[in-house]
This record gives sequence, C-alpha cells and structure tokens, in this order.
Amino acid sequence: MDCPECGTWNPEDKIHCWRCGADLPEPAQRGGRHKSSSQIWLWVAAVLFLVGATLVQCGLVRLGGGGGTGYIGPSLHLF
Repeated sequence: MDCPECGTWNPEDKIHCWRCGADLPEPAQRGGRHKSSSQIWLWVAAVLFLVGATLVQCGLVRLGGGGGTGYIGPSLHLF
C-alpha cells in the first residue's frame, strides 16, 4: 500500500509509513485466510466420501443386500 502523504510503498501489515510516519489507511481485508463454512463443509464431505470409497475398495466395508431379508436396498456391513 502506498502512503497517502509521501507515496512511499509500505507493507500491508503496517499502520504507519516507515518514511514519513503518517497514519496509513486500514487495508480493505485483513486475514483473508478464513474460509466460509460452506467451503469447509464441502471439504469435509469430500474427505468422508474418499475415506468411505477407500474402505469399500479395500474390502473392509461391504455395501449391498444379502442376509435373505427380501429387502433390496443399500445396507452397510462391517467385517
């Protein structure tokens, strides 16, 4: 960010100009590291899907019917 008084470039985290000492305006966004909750839930869902798919592929979890109940639908069997 440039100083409004002398035009000298200053890092975004500074509150005073290093050259003339003038107060710098506050940046538009500080700490843009926070993700929205929808992005976080998307990542959580993707990780859970991948873990589930890996368990099924490795044979640790079996999806499907069986058991002779006559019910045709998804079921989860753990070994």
